Amino acid sequence: MLADDANDEDVSLFDAEEDAGKGHPVASFFHLFFRVTAILVYLLCEIVGSSFIAPMVTIILLLSCDFWAVKNITGRLMVGLRWWNQVDDDGRNHWVFEARKGTGKQQASDSESRIFWLGLIVCPVLWVIFAFSTLFSFKIKWVPVVIMGVVLQGANLYGYVRCKVGGKTSLKNMATNYFGRQFLKQTGSVNRLTSPQTGSVNRLTSPQTGHDDSHRGRVREEARDRGEAEAGQETLSFIRENLEKSDQLTKGMVSILSSFESRLMQLENSIIPVHKQTENLQRLQENVDKTLSCMDHVISYYHVAKDTDRIIREGPTGRLDEYLACIAKIQKAVEYFQDNNPDSPELNTVKARFEKGKELLEAEFRSLLTRYSKPVPPILILDAISVDEELEVQEEVVLEHLPEAVLQDIICIAGWLVEYGRNQDFMNVYFQIRSNQLDRSIKGLKDHFRKNSASSGILYSPAVQTKRKDTPTKKAPKRPGTIRKAQNLLKQYSQHGLDGKKGGSNLTPLEGKDDVLDIEIDSYIHCISAFVKLAQSEYALLTEIIPEHHQKKTFDSLIQEALDNLMLEGDNIVSAARRAIMRHDYSAVLTIFPILRHLKMNKSEFDSTLQGTAASTKNKLPTLITSMETIGAKALEEFADSIKNDPDKEYNMPKDGTVHELTSNAILFLQQLLDFHETAGAMLASQETSSSASSYTSEFNKRLLSTYICKVLGNLQLNLLSKSKVYEDSALSAIFLHNNYNYILKSLEKSELIQLVTVTQRKAESSYRELIEQQIFMYKSSWLKVTEHLTDRNMPVFQPGTKLKDKERQVIKDKFKGFNDGLEELCKIQKGWAIPDKEQRDFIRQSQKKVVSDAYRAFLHRCANISFTKNPEKYHKYRPEEVEEMIERLFDTSA
Repeated sequence: MLADDANDEDVSLFDAEEDAGKGHPVASFFHLFFRVTAILVYLLCEIVGSSFIAPMVTIILLLSCDFWAVKNITGRLMVGLRWWNQVDDDGRNHWVFEARKGTGKQQASDSESRIFWLGLIVCPVLWVIFAFSTLFSFKIKWVPVVIMGVVLQGANLYGYVRCKVGGKTSLKNMATNYFGRQFLKQTGSVNRLTSPQTGSVNRLTSPQTGHDDSHRGRVREEARDRGEAEAGQETLSFIRENLEKSDQLTKGMVSILSSFESRLMQLENSIIPVHKQTENLQRLQENVDKTLSCMDHVISYYHVAKDTDRIIREGPTGRLDEYLACIAKIQKAVEYFQDNNPDSPELNTVKARFEKGKELLEAEFRSLLTRYSKPVPPILILDAISVDEELEVQEEVVLEHLPEAVLQDIICIAGWLVEYGRNQDFMNVYFQIRSNQLDRSIKGLKDHFRKNSASSGILYSPAVQTKRKDTPTKKAPKRPGTIRKAQNLLKQYSQHGLDGKKGGSNLTPLEGKDDVLDIEIDSYIHCISAFVKLAQSEYALLTEIIPEHHQKKTFDSLIQEALDNLMLEGDNIVSAARRAIMRHDYSAVLTIFPILRHLKMNKSEFDSTLQGTAASTKNKLPTLITSMETIGAKALEEFADSIKNDPDKEYNMPKDGTVHELTSNAILFLQQLLDFHETAGAMLASQETSSSASSYTSEFNKRLLSTYICKVLGNLQLNLLSKSKVYEDSALSAIFLHNNYNYILKSLEKSELIQLVTVTQRKAESSYRELIEQQIFMYKSSWLKVTEHLTDRNMPVFQPGTKLKDKERQVIKDKFKGFNDGLEELCKIQKGWAIPDKEQRDFIRQSQKKVVSDAYRAFLHRCANISFTKNPEKYHKYRPEEVEEMIERLFDTSA
């Protein structure tokens, strides 16, 4: 190994300008940290623990880190020194030792320099002490470690000393310069001692007489020259002696450093084989330990069957984790024997044990599901699907199908069967058991309605009712849809008329039948909502148990039974509606309206729940909706035709001219449509073939329904005109049409049907008012045969004081008689007629009373001074007030 010294002049280090004039606390810290920590670990390792490997590795790592950090980082930053080795093109090694150039501002601080050199010198000395200590105490195992410390830290010390002094040839110069500086310091001190003596001599001679000043001056100069010459001789001799000593010291130091270098090389050459031998011994020990461990592991496979026999026979009930751990041991044993000794009889034993364990796990899976799967109580289902409109965020009810501990066991078993069992039979077991519970939950909800709703009329759970009693500000949840509202309204009109008095309709309310119908409708609607909620809950449970790539298929199979039952019940409802159309019972068809509306409202949620299932499953609800729309549209069209073509003109015609049953039924039907106007509009739109029908917008559906209602009202008007011709009395016919038109108008206004009608016929209301006025006018015409007797026609002209002729008296008598007979006849006939609307009844009475009483008073006034009979009471039977009272009693069947 060749060693070349750097140039006598300092060479600049890289990054020197950046490092100049700055402190380096981090470098100072790590300069001491690694070497001090290595020494502390060496001193404390035997006190803290008995292990040798870990402390040895730790100390070597710390020494290595210290060597690298001091050589490459801290020397450059803290004192501006650096050394390294390079190989030239000829393959020769060159050791380079550098020192930083620069002014005093760029030099390292004194504190950092002292820290650097203190740590660099003290720590190798300590490792040398440790080396001798291990040798004398016969701790041979620590010898490589302490030698490593001496070598690594001594190398850095040697390198930085070379950087500091500049090279081997400079050591002598350094020693010479050092001793020269010491000599000059001592010479300066001698001069300082002699100068005061000379001064004192001068001061002593200065008082002598001055007549021979020049002579004394020459004497002083000669004495001074002699003193300086003697001092120079002494100084030269001193320097010569010191230089000789300096040369001797330099030679001694060079020889010491050379000897130290050679010994370090010898130490390195001797420690490396020891270190390698130690590594080999350590590796052998590790191999022996691993071999023993592997032997224990292999032997344990031969005892697996015996060790796990009792736990496998007892099964997993109550200790699933322990059971699965035994199964895992058996599986590892099977894999070992298959890979290493496939002909071993132990392989068959552990295989049989593994299959037995898997069968017991599958049986436990079935047992847990069967034992703990229960139908969801109807009360809990109703709580889950109920909606409180006043709450912005609905309180979600969690449906717990399985206890948490049981669910975790089932998830654990399912995960094991999927990963290790290679068996998917448990998925069939799962959907069969859960499908049965889903169907039982929905059937339980139906039974709940049948038992409780008919008697109490309350369709929601006691839990919900109790909660609402505690919070009176909440409103009761809306029922999904019934047809009771319009039915009750019509029954009220039919039995009591528009003014509250009893009319002439013979409709009989079927309360019991309506209650049963409402219960069936609400039951089916709630079952649809319950199915969606339960299916969502089942899917959430399924995702925790069934593997992801089997979830949709298993879910499809799970919901089939319950979904098929719901669709079958929906088909039965459609078939019942079809039979009702055939027997012209159109009100029964209205049962599908609330159901259809509910299905459409929940279709998006329904589709979302069934997302990923088979196409046949997802198409079941749209098929049912299409069937209901088709049968509903057919019922609407046939109802409109039946209104127009009602053949019964004389049968069931009201004798009092009140509202006809056909009118009340038609209005009832339309009022029921009002509650489901969007559904009815969509029904009509589904049968449209025009291009505009393809959009199915809400506005388009509204216009279709408005057109349909106008069509029904037009057909009803035509039928009523035809029926009115049955009456022989035109006045009764007018009253009949008036009552029906007024009933239609009032019903439209009260039920807000008028808003739908005006979508396509803006003047519908005014048209009906004109029809009503026309019928009132026609009715008033019936009184002309009474009031014509009170006119001046054929009335004799007479002069006051003249006597009437017999013919003229007879004319006046006939007028009185005709008026009295006509009044009595009309009052007798029209007293039995009915105008249910009190407002219209009073209006007609008042107007007719005014016309008749005014004409009668005028007639009496003209005949007041005429003597046309000897018995005037016979002809003047009624006073005007009595006539008014008779007219006031018209249209009053109770009078």
